[in-house]
Amino acid sequence: MSQRKARNEKLHRSFELIEDEFIVEASPQNAKPMVAIRHRIIKKVALIAACACLCVAAIPLFFLFGKDEPIEEPPQIPVYDDAQYSALDIARLISSKGIPMGTATTSYEKVYVSQDKELNIGTIPNEKYLTVYEIKESQKELDEAEFSTFATNILSRWYEKRNIPMQTFEINLQESYSDPNDKSLRVDVHEEEDIHVFPMLSQHPHVNSAAFAFDSWPSQGPFLLGDAKISMYDSTISDEQIIAEFEPLKKELFYIFDVEFKDVTVSRKYVSDRKYPYSITVKFYNSTNESDNSSDNITVTFRHYSSKTDPFLPEITVSYRQYRDDSTVPIKKVKMISLEKAEDLLCKGYVFGGHSCPICMSEQSPVDFEEYNYVDIEYIRGYDEYAESIPFYAFYKYIGNNNVGSKIFAKTYVPAIEVSGYEEYFESQAKYHKQSTGTEYVEVE
Repeated sequence: MSQRKARNEKLHRSFELIEDEFIVEASPQNAKPMVAIRHRIIKKVALIAACACLCVAAIPLFFLFGKDEPIEEPPQIPVYDDAQYSALDIARLISSKGIPMGTATTSYEKVYVSQDKELNIGTIPNEKYLTVYEIKESQKELDEAEFSTFATNILSRWYEKRNIPMQTFEINLQESYSDPNDKSLRVDVHEEEDIHVFPMLSQHPHVNSAAFAFDSWPSQGPFLLGDAKISMYDSTISDEQIIAEFEPLKKELFYIFDVEFKDVTVSRKYVSDRKYPYSITVKFYNSTNESDNSSDNITVTFRHYSSKTDPFLPEITVSYRQYRDDSTVPIKKVKMISLEKAEDLLCKGYVFGGHSCPICMSEQSPVDFEEYNYVDIEYIRGYDEYAESIPFYAFYKYIGNNNVGSKIFAKTYVPAIEVSGYEEYFESQAKYHKQSTGTEYVEVE
């Protein structure tokens, strides 16, 4: 295998992992009665009757329009006031491996930002019940004809905007090394003339995706799509500046992927020893439910892993995701606990540290979250037999700055819905940690 083919193979495998970064959730749309349409029909019929001077006063309206058609209601899901999960269920969902979550005061992850607004704190919903979603296996089969149309349309417009002739490609079946049932379709471009860009198009049961990874920054300056520049010279500029500067590029991307989105967000990622963000992602999408990751979207991500002192982010990936079906469905509504009750659980240490390694968390310095700075609602998704998406209160506590001036926040979670068995679960965890060396975990039955 040539070096270039090997690199393309690696990129394809890497791109497939992006799927895990997205919490896939969906919300049913409410059917809307056709009142306005019916009114227009009535006006039209009345006008025709007047012009024709017809006397039909005795004809009931239902003879003109027929009986009212039943309005299709969204499927009903059960609503619960009592707890549907135990604290152990929550721990297993967060870890998806049944791993205990560490001691209460050390169960947190660290978040690095240059300023508080980069935490993207939202508004706590004023709801009596919150929806729980189930992550379902797709019922869609791989469809080569569908994928071929998807790939041809996008590639033709992509090369048009890159001022490069359309390249020939073939579609191949890809099988996972670890799971032979995990199959996907992918595009392999035969003769790639755009030497700085690697196209990665694939179809999975849930999603069609197209990504273009820019390998290296050309000496002649920023990349172009049509007349729009793709660049992030200064990662310190505000979100508002980034969104404004993205207007020309947004138009080109909407043309290439043949979509339009009304919402846009900017997210930044930091590491402990870097002054500037190592990654900035601009996402275009339509906000439809509690978690916006389930909708079709375009993302442009700028990265720079190596440099710790340069605000320039030269590594670029442009991605588009088109969902083929609803991979998550609402399965129940569970009573939302008040913020006051969540704060009480927080003060008792009944918290869960998220996706961080529990061994690493147990070695952290304890943090008192009683005087926390911010709180948000966040959905966390489990996997395998715990494949549900559940809402949590996410609490943030400022704990200082790192050596390059970035702010450090400790972040921990309390379920935002009724949960049983807190006292029993955390007592068992305290007992376990007294007996444990911290290098080995046993599952609590």
